[in-house]
Amino acid sequence: MTDLKKLLKKRGPVEEKKTSEQKMKEAITRLEAGASVEEAEEGDEIDRKALASMLGRLREKYKREGYLKEVSEEESERSKQMKKIMEGGVIGVKEAGAEELLGVQSPIVKVFAQFYLSLEAPLKFFRNALQATFGKSLERNLIAARMNYTPSQYLTIVTSATIITWLVYFLFATLFIVTGTAALGPLIAGALFAPFLILIVGILIPSSNAAKVASNIEKDLPFALRHMSIEIRAGVGIFKTMQSIAESGYGELSIGFQKVLSDISKGVPTEDALENWSNLMGSEALKRVVTHIVRALKTGSNLSDIMVTIAEDVTFERKAKIQDYAQKLNLMSLFLMMIAIVLPVMAGVLTAVASSPSITRFVSFFAGFDTSFLTVIYFIIIPGLLTMFLFFIKAGDPGT
Repeated sequence: MTDLKKLLKKRGPVEEKKTSEQKMKEAITRLEAGASVEEAEEGDEIDRKALASMLGRLREKYKREGYLKEVSEEESERSKQMKKIMEGGVIGVKEAGAEELLGVQSPIVKVFAQFYLSLEAPLKFFRNALQATFGKSLERNLIAARMNYTPSQYLTIVTSATIITWLVYFLFATLFIVTGTAALGPLIAGALFAPFLILIVGILIPSSNAAKVASNIEKDLPFALRHMSIEIRAGVGIFKTMQSIAESGYGELSIGFQKVLSDISKGVPTEDALENWSNLMGSEALKRVVTHIVRALKTGSNLSDIMVTIAEDVTFERKAKIQDYAQKLNLMSLFLMMIAIVLPVMAGVLTAVASSPSITRFVSFFAGFDTSFLTVIYFIIIPGLLTMFLFFIKAGDPGT
């Protein structure tokens, strides 16, 4: 009996020490999953000094590996602003205006900025109306497309391009009217069509570029996922794996991971940095990948097999998109034939018929098809339609 009591006394402290270590590991796991220190300590009596010491060693380790740096107030505010953009909100900082466009390298942008500043009072209302309509989506697309303009600056360029196009057209139309070489009706139609075309194309360029970036990411995603699967299966950590992808030349995907690692080094939580990037790109395949990475960071699950499965799904989806695009091109070729061949021929025939006095004398319908009508069709309507047609073909290209 005495020996049994001695044995129980010996085993008692060992069990208590093991329980304390388990509590400490559970607290560290909760901290790595994003919980606060208070939440990690909740419900457990753990050694606060040992926990603080362990956290200090973890911070020093991440600093040496480049994953953690001191976060300034400016960087913290930038992280909050990015989160607001992801949620569809409006950032509360002073945006750069048209004056800053004078310092860019592009001479065309400088001309647009000078034109806007010279007529800022009347043009500001038009630009503000565009910003109220397209501001939120435009801001997201400009960031996703890595176009270094604020929404206000970009709409300044679009406004100036639209008004300059209308003024140039107005000068030529006035010249035609004064010399009597053109009728008023076709010129008015062209005056409405040409600026509208410039405005629509200008508004659509950021979303088209953002979609192109997302398409390039999906193009390289299957290869990067297999790369990540091999490294994770070899025992490499998720942070080192992301760093390897960022340095491996996967185009837009590597640039995205570089941005994620940069945000993490500035103090942004890993989960937030990954989710902000995936939401900004708008790629469903990338969102699935990020969801599994975030889940693995929180639970410690194995990502290797999941990455291979997602890579196969993304490859299949890309093949389906390319097949759909090829079918759409077959239909678009008919519209291209109508715009580039049928429409010019019809305009020429109608103008030739209208030039015959014997016909226009009895059928007044042909009176409007004069040389000015032919000029507007050949030099404004057809080039504009072809420009929009080619723009939409290029925007819908899923890449190969």
